Amino acid sequence: MRVFPCARSLGETLCEEVLAAAAALREHPERLVRPLWVVVPSGSLRSHYAQRLVAAATGSLLGVQITTLEGLAQGLAAGAERLTPGSKGLFRLAVERVARGELALEGSLGAMAGGHAAVAACVDDLLDAGFLPALEDALGDCVADVGGGPRTERAAALVRVASELWHEAEAGRLSHRSRLFTCAREAVEDSPAAALRVSGLWVVGFADATGVQADFLETLVRVCGARVLLERPADPAGAEDPGALFGARLRERLESAAGLEDCREVSPPPATRIEVLEAPDREAEVRGIALRLRARLDAGEAPESIAVVARDLEPFALSLRRWLGRLGVPHSGHDQRAAAGPAARRVLALRSLLEAGRSPGIEVWLDALGEMPTPREGVAASLSFAERADLRRALHRRGCVRLGDLAELEVHDSHAPEPSQHGEHRRDESGKEWLARARLAAASAVALLQAAPDRASLARQLSWLREFLEQALGWGPETPGAALVEGFFQDAAFGGAESLDISREEFRALLLGGLDGAGRDALGGAGGGVQVLSVMEARGLCFESIYLLGVNRGSFPRSISEDPLLPDALRVALRAVLPDLPVKREGHDEERFLFAQLLGQAPEVFLSWAASSEEAAQLLPSALLEGARAAGLVQSSEALPPLHAAPESLGLVPRPAAEHALLAGVHRGFAAQGPALAVALAEEAGGVCADASAQAAARLAVSAEYDRYWEE
Repeated sequence: MRVFPCARSLGETLCEEVLAAAAALREHPERLVRPLWVVVPSGSLRSHYAQRLVAAATGSLLGVQITTLEGLAQGLAAGAERLTPGSKGLFRLAVERVARGELALEGSLGAMAGGHAAVAACVDDLLDAGFLPALEDALGDCVADVGGGPRTERAAALVRVASELWHEAEAGRLSHRSRLFTCAREAVEDSPAAALRVSGLWVVGFADATGVQADFLETLVRVCGARVLLERPADPAGAEDPGALFGARLRERLESAAGLEDCREVSPPPATRIEVLEAPDREAEVRGIALRLRARLDAGEAPESIAVVARDLEPFALSLRRWLGRLGVPHSGHDQRAAAGPAARRVLALRSLLEAGRSPGIEVWLDALGEMPTPREGVAASLSFAERADLRRALHRRGCVRLGDLAELEVHDSHAPEPSQHGEHRRDESGKEWLARARLAAASAVALLQAAPDRASLARQLSWLREFLEQALGWGPETPGAALVEGFFQDAAFGGAESLDISREEFRALLLGGLDGAGRDALGGAGGGVQVLSVMEARGLCFESIYLLGVNRGSFPRSISEDPLLPDALRVALRAVLPDLPVKREGHDEERFLFAQLLGQAPEVFLSWAASSEEAAQLLPSALLEGARAAGLVQSSEALPPLHAAPESLGLVPRPAAEHALLAGVHRGFAAQGPALAVALAEEAGGVCADASAQAAARLAVSAEYDRYWEE
């Protein structure tokens, strides 16, 4: 096992060794039956090293394979036919059922909505740490040594829940993620030559691992002779080495199997230039960085050599999409998601409709509706966005609030609105032509909601859901979101659980969990351009420049809180038996490690932070940033201009039409904003918008009316 000071020196060593081994493999083609494998912790690191090796190779890389640890485990477990397909939702359902039989847990969580999710998280930790039923008594003794009281009773109950679920997984009736790595380890131990035939094996970039993952890694080193390359960066503030604490357990385990070679003195980390960017708010922070990126690309820099990173990208996703898109900065967010597209919005409406039970509101039903049948012919009819809005107004005028109100509505009006004296439909009468059809669809939806089985087999519950979607909501194959729900129907784990008896509430929770986050639009492209990553995705990747967003107190480092069911005092006690059980407070060491690691991943790192939130609350820079500044590592600082700064304050920089419109309105008033706003609307519509000027005039008129209202 070799330890390096930063990702750059580690990556150079890995590429040299793999390319040399690939060259030797080319000279002896008969050895291709035993390829070279590189095992990494994440998909982003897999793609990164694949690109680096291809760029540096002078010949074929035939026989070189790069995979994640999970991908390797899946291949080994599937090849040995040891793993039963599993569903995370079904496992959560099993956790809740077993937990309801424990008074210590049910008394605290039974009345709380989603309370059993905390139980599932604790069970995950126990199983991931390598829990076995043979350890149950020893773990019970550890809990008893801490003392009595409700918290120790809950801890003992969690151990019993984990034990029962382990037996279910072992029997093949359930599947848990920990089983994947256990099965893969057993496959290698039982038949190393058959399971993993390799000429060379590298394990690269791991900082920490769960207990079962560490067991698998140790087996790869001990049985297959894997070469381990790890990173241990120095603390930028000069404090105790963060790597001395975070990841120490994994290093100790691998060192016992492979020995240790410390390369930090032999390969010292290259110097990194650090600059701090202070923005007045988050939007200005993203805009300022987008302008810098645009300038760098115009100067000829490769966009893939630049990364935009945040501890959590969620708060920045829409701003990044807006400003990188407006300034024409190509980018890819990998697994990151931005706004909800049409499919995601339809699925969200379906989730809300089912969460409302048997009496949903009109609004959520209209949002989830696909097509409506006509009252006579029974032919489905699609509603445009404007027609939905008109129908919504017509229903509101008639006092329809719940779906049941519409189902019982007596429709006496004509199916067509009355024309005005000019031959056009009056706006307040729009939507009347849809009332009869809406009443029919609502009656069908109410009837099916009432007919939802209180308790039935999983197969029957799935059949009811399909019937509800097709008959009550008019969903078809082309309905936005239909493909996402179809993926839920096709869950491989359901095939072996069709006879499982579940309640309506359990099935609804299973569906909501299965559709959680589905369908959101990708952030950017499919891999090219500036790389937009979370800190966890960026681990081990090397760039020429890194822009680290949101280096604020409370954001990076993130806030760490103890587990309410299994607090750290009990977790530390249980470590006497399960040494790889995570302790939440150790997350502080992880945050320091991640920050130190990022500073070694590029020759140039920009740390940006915002001085105020969207609610105008004061924000402070991160203690990590202040520590780097105090240690003299920050070469320069710069204040980014506010979003509404005068045009001359930014100089000659590219501005999208939307920004020209904004600045015109702020600095020159509504009269000057009209032409720029029309161009901005056309630009946002893809360059073609026939009524852009009319839309701009209408929006300005609404804004002026708001101003008059508040002035009065």
